[in-house]
Amino acid sequence: MEGDSKRTVISFVLIPYKDNFSHWQEEKMKKRTYPVFAVIFSFVLCCTMPACDDAGGDADGEDKNTGNGENGDSDAGAGSDSDTDTDTDTDSDTDTDSDSDSDIVEGDPLPEVPPGQWLWVDFADSMCLDGSKTGLAVRYSDQSDNLMIFLEGGGVCINATTCLACPNSTPAAMRIPGSSGIFDLENPENPIAGWNAVYVPYCSGDCHTGSNPDGTVAGDSKAFMGGENYRMYLKSILATFSPKNVLLAGYSAGALGAAYHYDHTKRAFGNDVNVIAIGDGAAVFRDQYLTPCLQQMARDLWDLDKNLPAECSECFGEDGGGLYHMYTYMHERYPESTLGLVSSMQDATMRMFYGYGLKDCNVAFPNYPAADFEEALYDLRSIFEDIEWGGTYYYAGMQHGAIVLSTFYTQAVGGVKLVDWVADVIEGNPSHAGP
Repeated sequence: MEGDSKRTVISFVLIPYKDNFSHWQEEKMKKRTYPVFAVIFSFVLCCTMPACDDAGGDADGEDKNTGNGENGDSDAGAGSDSDTDTDTDTDSDTDTDSDSDSDIVEGDPLPEVPPGQWLWVDFADSMCLDGSKTGLAVRYSDQSDNLMIFLEGGGVCINATTCLACPNSTPAAMRIPGSSGIFDLENPENPIAGWNAVYVPYCSGDCHTGSNPDGTVAGDSKAFMGGENYRMYLKSILATFSPKNVLLAGYSAGALGAAYHYDHTKRAFGNDVNVIAIGDGAAVFRDQYLTPCLQQMARDLWDLDKNLPAECSECFGEDGGGLYHMYTYMHERYPESTLGLVSSMQDATMRMFYGYGLKDCNVAFPNYPAADFEEALYDLRSIFEDIEWGGTYYYAGMQHGAIVLSTFYTQAVGGVKLVDWVADVIEGNPSHAGP
């Protein structure tokens, strides 16, 4: 009976959202059973718990962390070697080298690879949900010093049901991105064409925010270390690149991770580097829409409060809420910064997850009303308008995610193409497009 129940849930989710995975090479996905289940099912149950992250820099944001930090003491990878020495197929349009020569530790420069190729890099002290190690992929450019850091999505592990959706490790098929949407780095229409790129896959179930190696969900041990992984990666990124502009972007769970890590990233690179954030398919709403009990569940399970900046006092609501204050905090601290948020008006994936916050977080079948979700989007836009900061791009329908799809170059709303809106955000001219 239990097995039949799980199959019913999976079939319900796979059918409407299969188009969300075109940013991985389809040939690879067809060859592997595990990644298809873990990634496809997980994208439907996207997470939504961001906040602001605090870096080790000084209050003026002038410190640039290029040395060793204090986050590399976890015993990652001890429980599994499934992610090591695994070859990735190279039958795509993009040349790839999926394996680094050896593990590196935080603060070490990333290994070299010829421009235009992706290289997978294992980090010795990184940690996925199952305790196995993970890492990042890097692609160098010989055309620009600018850099995109992209945080992948793939589910939220916050209860027994949602944890089924999350990849527990980083198999080979998930290590290298596809070449559609914003990853088409050779397309002259792409506003980041020719940029360097770092791709951070997702296996932590915590929206890249967690700092809890000893989590437990329904009796199962889980390592929620996405936040610590990113802090580790960032030190090596800083030792490798000297960009003038950094785009910190993310899809779904990664969109929330990008918001969480904006403060951390900006402090690390320093005041002379322009850091832009774009989140696609997920955002933090005011407490009346993103219920405090749901925020508290993430705080407790993932320990995401560990790296929230103390200066953002309103981010720590007594009832568990307040995470949406990250936006006003970021604007007050970095008034010249730029943020862009992309969402469909009735995103079914996000509505499913927000539904877990209904009835004091005591629902078996979440169903967040579409009208309430639209109201929440408009409310978020009004916050941005009040502080004259940031831009929003809203489009009709229930689709989850847009910038990673091939339609990135053709989708338009109100006469504004998504690709042009993203270009304006990167140039420091955000606007509000859509209904």
